[in-house]
Amino acid sequence: MMQRLLLIWFCVFLSLFCTLFINRALAQPSPLHKVRDSLRTVLRGAADDTTKVNTLNKLASVLIHEDSKEGINTANRAFSLARMLSFKKGEMGALFQKGMAYYSLGGDAQALKYMSDALILAQKLSLIAPQAMMHEYMVFIYKRQNQPNLALESSWHTMRIGKLLKDSAIINKSYFGLGNVKFIMSQYDSALYYLHKSEAYYERTANAGMLLFVYNDLAATYNALEKMDKTLQYYEKSLKYLPDRSSEASGIILLNMAAAYLQSNKPEKSGEILDELEAFAPQHKSYHLKTFFYDIKSNYEEAIGNFQSALMYAKLARAQSDSNFVESKKADIARVQQSFEVKQAEEDNRQLKVKQEEELSQKNRVIYIVAGVLVLVFLSGLWLFRTYRLLGKTHEALTIKNQEINQQKEEIAVIAENLKSANTSVEEQKSIIERKNKDIMSSINYASRIQNALLPPSRLFKESFNDFLLFFKPRDVVSGDFYWFKSTTHPYTHEPVLYAAVADCTGHGVPGAFMTVIGNELIEQVFTNTNWIEPLEVLQKLNEKMGKALHTEDSNMRDGMDMAFCRIMPQSKRIDFAGAHRPLVYIRDGQVHTIKAAKASIGGHAHVRLSQFEQHTLTMQEGDTYFMYSDGITDQFGGPNNRKFGSKRLQGILIDNIHDLNEARIDLDEKLSAWMKEGKEHQIDDILVLGFKF
Repeated sequence: MMQRLLLIWFCVFLSLFCTLFINRALAQPSPLHKVRDSLRTVLRGAADDTTKVNTLNKLASVLIHEDSKEGINTANRAFSLARMLSFKKGEMGALFQKGMAYYSLGGDAQALKYMSDALILAQKLSLIAPQAMMHEYMVFIYKRQNQPNLALESSWHTMRIGKLLKDSAIINKSYFGLGNVKFIMSQYDSALYYLHKSEAYYERTANAGMLLFVYNDLAATYNALEKMDKTLQYYEKSLKYLPDRSSEASGIILLNMAAAYLQSNKPEKSGEILDELEAFAPQHKSYHLKTFFYDIKSNYEEAIGNFQSALMYAKLARAQSDSNFVESKKADIARVQQSFEVKQAEEDNRQLKVKQEEELSQKNRVIYIVAGVLVLVFLSGLWLFRTYRLLGKTHEALTIKNQEINQQKEEIAVIAENLKSANTSVEEQKSIIERKNKDIMSSINYASRIQNALLPPSRLFKESFNDFLLFFKPRDVVSGDFYWFKSTTHPYTHEPVLYAAVADCTGHGVPGAFMTVIGNELIEQVFTNTNWIEPLEVLQKLNEKMGKALHTEDSNMRDGMDMAFCRIMPQSKRIDFAGAHRPLVYIRDGQVHTIKAAKASIGGHAHVRLSQFEQHTLTMQEGDTYFMYSDGITDQFGGPNNRKFGSKRLQGILIDNIHDLNEARIDLDEKLSAWMKEGKEHQIDDILVLGFKF
């Protein structure tokens, strides 16, 4: 077990190391020192313009690989000049280079801060391609921080940008990244899905560098699934792409192969690889490689019965592991010290800049004050001169004007009093309306919390299904749609039994919410004192209880609800379904199948016959995915011709994302929002989609 965990850990380490190495190798020309000297020559005597900002950013990207502190200082120069020139694109580039430098120093928190700031600027500037690179490096940071969920989110962003740009390179690089993150999260089936998509692309484009790492990740994933034939197949495929069999990356891949041969009971194959590695692995500068070599060598000697040699190599592995810990701590201390020195230099530069700005500001204040006094003296003299000349001529005119002004003043006073009275009345009415509106909204918000409390928590779906989709989007604060779920057991066989329902009540907003409370309560009443009931019987009893609750027999009211109701028995692979206006849709082998519902609503009319409801039974097959939804999403208007969203468009989105229902929820939300925006339409009804698979 320990050997297996160590193997998986080294596969993850190799993937991270190789991915970062590729990005840096592709991003930098060679040799670096010639590029560095050339850029410094260009900067000598260069004017303070945007070209200089871009040159400083290029120099920073080169220096990061030689001296990260000098790279940060150069990026700071670029940022200060770009800010002075209001050159936002240059600021973005400088922030990105600082993030790269701190990543090299191991300062993940600082690296993430500057990468996030650069990403915000890129989004404001509508620069799409740079956002993909920033998300890609944020994936590296999150993986090193052991935050796979955040790494997964950044990988999705990279994929969406690639699809937006129709850039196959970005899309397939994100497939590789998604596969690696899914592997780290132990979601091996999803990892294989994305890695095989990446494999197909890089084999088609003959990208030898990326194929090495794709094959290695595929081998590690199949190893985790204990499919040793596939594991060895992909390790052997990766051999022809090894650039240097004595490098650390090549050594780790060869050791992974040796370990896989041991797991497959082929020690002779493992021995051949270990004989090759023994020529350089024990003397290699990488303590990770040496530790791994001694560990696999110990397992090999034990497998062929040389227990004394196995013990010797086990002791060497333990001694190397202790040495690794010391060296790792020394590296951590050096990295922290270097990071501190960089931060201190930044703080010193900031304080110097603040002091210089204060001195300049003080000088400017003195100049402005003197100039203001001179201007004031001049204007005062001019005003006194003109006043003296006009005083005699205007005295009589002023007297007449004063009389007119006094008369107008009295009239204005009367008007002002009237306006004041009117304003007081308006303010009082406004205050009353605002208070009532606040009270109403407070009540509605509280009602929303009550309604949400009645809905089953998402953890129940997570515990009951391998994957699920819950897309719930009320039109107003409260909703006329609701979903219901119950997990129980068969009363005789004690087999797990799941009940799930999607309901669309008459209306939306507050009236619809009242109906959801009634509907939810009536379902609970139906299940009182029983854990086993047929879906058809549920609809029949709900129809009877809804009619009594709303008194439809004594009036012409047609209020009620449409519903799709399922009983699911996972062990028996059986689903029983009954529907009132709402169907059950399932996808099997890429094909959509629909189980139609009765054309009648529950409690919607006093003369609904119970025989109108029907029950259908399905046998579940592996890979099936089932969906129930209200009509709010299919009836939503939008698009270029202002038409309904429709069932076919909804089902197409679900088929495209059938391997990951969380991705389906995100894609559905984005495409529905774009559909409404394109048609300049607002949401017209509550929207609810529930999907699940085993």
